[in-house]
This record gives sequence, structure tokens and C-alpha cells, in this order.
Amino acid sequence: MKKRVLIITILLVFTMSVLMTGCSAKQAETTAVQDKVYKWTLQSTSPSGTLTYKLTEDFAKDVAAATNNRLQIQVHAVGAVVPYNEVTAAVGKGSIQAGTPNVSIDLGRIGPKAMLLGASGSTGGMGPVEFLTWFYEYGGLNYAQKIYEPLGVHVVGVLTVSPAELFAHSNKPITAAKDLKGLKFRTMGLWGEVLTKMGASVVTMSGGDIYESMQRGVIDAFEYCGAGINWDMGYAEIGKYVTVPGIHSPFGMEDLFVSTKAWAELPDDLKKIVEEVCRSYSLKSYMRIAMDDAAKMKKFEDDPKVQVMELSQDVQKEIIKLTNEIHVKNMAADPLYKEIYENQKTFVNTFKNLNKKVQPSLSLYDE
Repeated sequence: MKKRVLIITILLVFTMSVLMTGCSAKQAETTAVQDKVYKWTLQSTSPSGTLTYKLTEDFAKDVAAATNNRLQIQVHAVGAVVPYNEVTAAVGKGSIQAGTPNVSIDLGRIGPKAMLLGASGSTGGMGPVEFLTWFYEYGGLNYAQKIYEPLGVHVVGVLTVSPAELFAHSNKPITAAKDLKGLKFRTMGLWGEVLTKMGASVVTMSGGDIYESMQRGVIDAFEYCGAGINWDMGYAEIGKYVTVPGIHSPFGMEDLFVSTKAWAELPDDLKKIVEEVCRSYSLKSYMRIAMDDAAKMKKFEDDPKVQVMELSQDVQKEIIKLTNEIHVKNMAADPLYKEIYENQKTFVNTFKNLNKKVQPSLSLYDE
């Protein structure tokens, strides 16, 4: 009997020892994961000193704080690590871990579908609040991830979003469609295709090259961002005429792209933090940029060197007509393009119907 009790005791001690060793190993492994520091290089689409660049830097700081410095993101300005048009490719290859491109640069990589994902603000399309709602609540993010996954890119979300851009800075007034013919116009994306149809000569370049190119006569007109960034870039000095509204780009945005390899290596808790901080910046960036745009638009209007002009309704209708023709052509050629466009159209009609019926158009502040 004593021998049997001794054997049982030995077995229990051995089992407990194995279990404790396993738990200790598991705890050590968990601790190692929690203590590991991940370092990313991120290249922005924006020049250093612009508000969107500052917001990207703030995003990186907030991620570091929220993760207790377990994820550290080094932010670089446009062109600092790789050329402007190569951000997506660099993220996909893993030569940089993250980037915030305007998806217009990816027309050659993913085709016309880039035009539906925010490229150059989607001419004649959704406003910023509409786009964010579609992107996060009506399938937009899922479409973006599906399209970019084969490129080795994980789309986290929209990092910065801004109100409508200024239609144009130019060295001659643009009052009719004929005024666009022959203009060397800096732009990109869907708007570039529409402008080509209208007879302009489209030139694509990064924002950092616009000032000198306008001075040297390489371009006659350009669009870039909203009033805030454009004022800070000194564009009041190089284009006498500023045209509104921004029918060509009812909003501007920069996505947060992460290489699928870097994303896969990140623990789930850090992934969740990055997603939530990015989503918070979708709204935070819009509020900060909108306030800055409002203040700087007043500066353009008050500047004696600048003449602010309004684009006629006829020209805006012509732009929408030509844009629709492009969408019809692309839908016929690509079933996924058609699916995304029809998804957007259903969403916008539903969203606008609510606003028309429920949201009042009158305000006491109008008095």
C-alpha cells in the first residue's frame, strides 16, 4: 500500500513539474512577445512642414504612446526614401514598412479601380463625410484590401482626409471649358483623364515640384490640395487666379498602407491599436484640415495679388458628364469596377436621401 502511494506521489510531482515548466515557458514566450519592439519606416506623400505631414507625425507619436513604445514609426517626407510614385511598390516589397499614398499613383498597378478608392478625390463624387462613411461602413475598406492584397499591401484605413480642394491655381482666368484647352495642367488620376478629354495637357508631378515648375513655365495651372496647404506652400505667389469650387476633387485623402509581412509580424493587440488610432485620425485630420482651410481661404480672398473666381455651373456639368462617360467605359471593361461603382451609387443615394429629408438646410447662423 505504501509503495503504491509513493508511486502515485512521484507521478503527481512529475506531472506538476511538467505543467509548471510548460507554463513558465509559455509565460516567458508571452513576455518576450510583449517586450518586443517593432520599428517601421513610413514615407508620407506630403512635403515636410505641411499639415498632413504633421498629422502623420502625430499619428506615429500616438501609436508609440498607445503601445508603450512597442511600435515605433519613423516618418519621412515625400521622396525622402523612395520616389513619390514608388511608395506602394516599396511597401509591397517590404523595403519600407508603411506609406500614406494618394492612390492616384497606383493607376498603373491596380488600373482604373484606383479612381473609386479616393484617387485625386474622385471627380464629381462623394464629399469627405460621405466617403468616410462608405469606406468604413459600406464596404469600401474591404474592397481596398481585396484590391491591394496581391501587391503585398495591407490597407489599414484612411489616415488623413480633407475637404474639397481648390479647383485650380493658374496664370490666366478659367471661366469656360475652352479656357482649359492647351493648358499645361498639373494633376493626376481621374481628373487628369477628364482634363485630357477637355483638351488640356496633363502633367504629373509631386507637390514639392509645383512651385518651381509654375515659375519656369513648365505648367500653366495646377491643383494640389485645399486652401490651407496651398497657402502654406506659397502658391499665392505663383498663380494670380484661384478657381473654386473643387468639383474635380470633393475631398482629399491619404491611406495608411502597411506591408503584409510587417502586418503579419505584428501581435494582434498592436494591430488593433494601429487600426483604432488610424480610424480616429480619419475624423481628427478632417476637423483640423477643415479649420485650417477655412482660415487660409480667407487669406487668399484678402490677398491683393490673388483673384478668386467661381467656375460656372455649365463647366461643372460638363465635367460631371465626361466623368460619367469614363465610369461607364470602365464598368463595361471590369466587373469589379462595376460592382464597386454601383455599391457607391446605392450608398450615396441612400445617404443623400436622409440628409435631404431630415437634415435642415436653414440655420440661425445665416441671419
